[in-house]
Amino acid sequence: MSFAKEAAAHVQSKHGIDVKVMMQHGGPVGRICLLAQYKNFSDYENSMNKVMADTDLQKIVQKITGLVIAGQTNDSLWHEV
Repeated sequence: MSFAKEAAAHVQSKHGIDVKVMMQHGGPVGRICLLAQYKNFSDYENSMNKVMADTDLQKIVQKITGLVIAGQTNDSLWHEV
């Protein structure tokens, strides 16, 4: 959980993206989600390009190597109706 909060705080401070750390109630124990909202897909793409190139964030993510099970991560895009 501390990794997710550290990553979210870093993205907020460096890129201005509001990232919420969410935890699932019910279902698999220990499942967390990082949630961000964007006005449109173009904003999402621009933000993700910056975030994915962020070497400081990559160092934070490397801290959880071995804790993530291959094939168990999930990215989802949702739209409001």
